[in-house]
Amino acid sequence: MLLLQAKITEQYGVLKDTVRRPAETGDMETLASMALQLASLEQGLAALQTYGADLVQEMASANTE
Repeated sequence: MLLLQAKITEQYGVLKDTVRRPAETGDMETLASMALQLASLEQGLAALQTYGADLVQEMASANTE
């Protein structure tokens, strides 16, 4: 989860840097792509926060069998 949080922070920072610089051709496509990547990372983090404990229990029980 820490890795996903770091990637989210990194992606958000790159997105902010892109918005701050002077506009160039193709920026809207780049921003849209970056926003989709950010949303995907956030969704993955939310899923791990929701199901992470259950997954850890499943792995632990699988290792004891």
